[in-house]
Amino acid sequence: MTIHMTIHVTTMIMFFMFLAEVALMGNVFGNGVGESNILCHETEKQALLSFKKDLVDDYNKLVSWNVSEEEDCCKWAGISCNALTGHVSKLSLRDGSLTGKINPSLLNLTHLANLDLSLNNFEGIQIPSFVGSLVSLRYLNLTYGHFKGMIPQQLGNLSSLLYLGLGHNLDLYVDNLHWVSSLSSLESLDLSYVDLSKAYDHWLLAINMIPSLQELHLSYCYLSHIHFPSHINLTSLETLDLSYNSLELGGSIPCTFRNNMSLLKYLDLSRNNIDSVIPNCLFSFPNLEHLHLSNTKLHGVISSDVANLTSIVSLNLRSNALAGKIPSSMGKLCNLKEFDLGGNNYKGSVSMVFESLSGRLSKSLKSLNLGRNFFDSFGGQLVDKIKDFENLDDFSLQSNKFSGPIPIPIFKNIISLKSLDLSYNNFSGPLPESLDSLSKLESFYISNNHFNGPLPKSLGSLSQLQTLIIYRNHFSGLLPESLGSLSQLQTLMISNNHFSGLLPKTLGSLSNLEYLSIESNSFEGNVCEFHFANLKKLKHIFASENNLSFKVSLDWTPPFSLGTIEIRNWNLGPHFPTWLKSQKDIFRIDMSNTGISDIIPSWLWNFSSADIDMSRNQIYGEIPNFKNDGYYMLNFSYNKLTGPLPHIPVRSMLDLSNNYLSGNISNFLCDPKSSKSNVMALYLENNLLSGKIPDCWMYWPSLNLINLDNNNLSGKIPSSVGSLLNLMSLHLQNNSLSGEIPKTMKNCSALKGLYLGFNKLVGTIPRWIESLPTLRFLVLRSNNFTGHIPNELCKLSMLQVLDASDNSLTGKIPKCFNNLTAMSSKSQNNPFQYYLGVNNQRSRENANVVIKGRENQYNTILYLLSTFDLSSNKLSGEIPEQLTSLDALQSLNLSGNYLSGSIPKKIDSMTYLESLDLSRNHLSGHIPTSLSSLSFLSHLNLSYNNLSGKIPIGTQLQSMDASSFMGNKLCGPPLLKKCIEDPNTTHSNASNEDGQREDDEYWFRLGIGMGFGVSFVGVIVPLVVCGFWRRAYFWFFEEYLWNKFVDYFIKIKYMF
Repeated sequence: MTIHMTIHVTTMIMFFMFLAEVALMGNVFGNGVGESNILCHETEKQALLSFKKDLVDDYNKLVSWNVSEEEDCCKWAGISCNALTGHVSKLSLRDGSLTGKINPSLLNLTHLANLDLSLNNFEGIQIPSFVGSLVSLRYLNLTYGHFKGMIPQQLGNLSSLLYLGLGHNLDLYVDNLHWVSSLSSLESLDLSYVDLSKAYDHWLLAINMIPSLQELHLSYCYLSHIHFPSHINLTSLETLDLSYNSLELGGSIPCTFRNNMSLLKYLDLSRNNIDSVIPNCLFSFPNLEHLHLSNTKLHGVISSDVANLTSIVSLNLRSNALAGKIPSSMGKLCNLKEFDLGGNNYKGSVSMVFESLSGRLSKSLKSLNLGRNFFDSFGGQLVDKIKDFENLDDFSLQSNKFSGPIPIPIFKNIISLKSLDLSYNNFSGPLPESLDSLSKLESFYISNNHFNGPLPKSLGSLSQLQTLIIYRNHFSGLLPESLGSLSQLQTLMISNNHFSGLLPKTLGSLSNLEYLSIESNSFEGNVCEFHFANLKKLKHIFASENNLSFKVSLDWTPPFSLGTIEIRNWNLGPHFPTWLKSQKDIFRIDMSNTGISDIIPSWLWNFSSADIDMSRNQIYGEIPNFKNDGYYMLNFSYNKLTGPLPHIPVRSMLDLSNNYLSGNISNFLCDPKSSKSNVMALYLENNLLSGKIPDCWMYWPSLNLINLDNNNLSGKIPSSVGSLLNLMSLHLQNNSLSGEIPKTMKNCSALKGLYLGFNKLVGTIPRWIESLPTLRFLVLRSNNFTGHIPNELCKLSMLQVLDASDNSLTGKIPKCFNNLTAMSSKSQNNPFQYYLGVNNQRSRENANVVIKGRENQYNTILYLLSTFDLSSNKLSGEIPEQLTSLDALQSLNLSGNYLSGSIPKKIDSMTYLESLDLSRNHLSGHIPTSLSSLSFLSHLNLSYNNLSGKIPIGTQLQSMDASSFMGNKLCGPPLLKKCIEDPNTTHSNASNEDGQREDDEYWFRLGIGMGFGVSFVGVIVPLVVCGFWRRAYFWFFEEYLWNKFVDYFIKIKYMF
């Protein structure tokens, strides 16, 4: 009985101790002190107020932190106090959108156990080292806080800490990680996105000293090596995330990793380098529920040992090189719900997979991804086999090799199917009316196939459908009215098909629709208010490239609040759509080429942080001075805007080209606010801007592209252009700029396009041009450049277009131009799809290039051009033979110089040449016959030289206009002048060959004569003595005489 009494008393004591502990901890998750009348301590209140002063609270999340309104700080937002003592125990300002600094007054909160400042924006400040002195902390969460710099090692002093979250800050790093081992009570550690590369040799050793650790998150930590200790001490670990590192695991994961972590439930090694078959050790965790091995370079087959994962719920093997047969032992995994095999090398029939997964697994599996493999058939047995997978609701076969019609009977037998993805295959034919048998379908993806015909009316019977994505097919005809019955539909994407006719009125019944994409079809007619009658949840409209007209009343107020509207090429005009001003949350507007002919309304400029494209309309008026924070992109090109150019706050791209803007650009470029500009592309070409270009480019450090072509700008190119280290393209053509190219531009080493043509620039082509190694387009035409062409120009091996025509350059053409390897088929340079690399797809690059005597503007195929133009200068000497090695050149123009000598005989090496202009020089000699073999040549001008002889016979040359050869001493087609029919001139090619043959004979005879004396001794004597030599000699002499006889016979034939 005494024993029982002792146990009872002990139990009661423990119970009251537990209650006391709860009371001391206070209300950890609430605000205030509940029913307690104890107020917070004055010192702690003042500490909080000091803390608030250093914060920027734009959204008034701390409005309650005000003594005049509430004296008790325990009732302030985010504050919790101990119910008995009144001490602040919790400070939680999570997701408060706060900025500023963290005041050390927090040190006065000596009983603070919980500090949560996550999901704020502290703008790159360092985590204060004094946080390591808050020794009462048990919970510290600074994730997603925009902190930067080195994590202070003082955090190792927080020995009572249970949770430490420093992840997802992007710019945090550690010098070492030894301090972590001092956190002996830690249960959860999140260092995701922290740079741990300097701790590569000891990070696991340090963490291994925390046996209490249950969760470890180290994704995106720049880890490349893992040094396994002799003994794994993480016996309590349940979650381990090492994803998105570059760990070289090499299949060498030790089994001790498994033996001492038997409690592990979640393991993520995605985006690392295992580069082997799946290590069997990974199949030996008895409690593992989630295993993620995507993108780890796995290959081979899945071992039958996978059946040992008896607790597995989710198995992700996506994006590897696995192949072969899936082991039938997988059918034993009765808890597996999600199986992802997408992006591997499986092929053949899908029925093979379902056969292997049959068994207890068939009852549990809910999601199966077989996408991005090489499956090409379903198999005859699949119709019956798939019935067993009664809980499968998410099935993906996207990006395989299937073709033909959709096998509806197969999918009909998946009775729980909610999501079906068949996109990116080769399915064809119309969608069957039996589609309505998939009655539980919520998501249907069939984009990027070859389906055709109209949509079946039965589609409207899929009453649970929320997502319908069928873009990039060949569907045609009218949209069925039955679509309006899809009351649950949230996403409708039918773009890039051949739908036509009117939009059905029933679209206005889709009350849950949020995303509508109908662009690039052939819809026509009017879109009216009833089409949007009930679309209260609509957020995004993509409907460009149709023949639709927007017809709504002037006072119409839409029922929706859009984020995006793209209706390019609609008919909206002539007035500005006034309903647009009701869209307060919009961030993307594309109403380009919509027939608007109206003055810019003042309310349009109220859309801050928006991306606006109103190009190719007839909009007029002036641009006002801006007061808002600015736009992401602004495109008003090809309109009728007038007036000066004010400062316009834009964060990415500004396009005001092709308008009537006038005045100087100083106010725009030199505004002090521009010093923080992140603009990457600036298009102001084709306006009436005048005056000097101000020396203010240092305020625009992010610029990649500048286009000021075709204005009235004058003065020198400012030296501050050299401060634009990211500049890739500079257009200053067709202005009145003077002076020399500033030497500071050699700092623009990223430059790929330099367009300075049609100005009044002087001086020589600078030798520092070699400092622009990535230059691809150099246009200097129509200026006043003088001097020799520097050899340094030859070092621009990536140059594709060189145009220095119409200047006063002298001297010879450098022989080193054969180093311009981008003009050669031997070039190792890959064609660049968009050579600027500006970080937005709507940025554009264009250039005027002269080819075939005509100046054309190129944009989308600009990167394919290869031209060389030094025409209309004062160059002399011969055309270097080395130029013919530029065999990928499309256009070569050396006309209007003082070049002499002959046309290079190896001209036929330039196999891709389409245009050749050597006119108005002093070239002489014959036109090489090899010129006629240039099969791509369509423009040729050799006029006004001293060329002579007959024009070589060839399809290309005879098809040229006669003016291409005038001003020479040439004869033969296409000229009317016939060549003289005499033995010396008829068949000039044969004569040339005969001349060569006669030269050979001359040297042959001379050699015999000079060596007669030696031959007498070395040949005649042996002939007398040796019968074999005598017979061989007379045989040779007989053969020689016969050849000479045939030779002379051919000559006589040509004469008559």
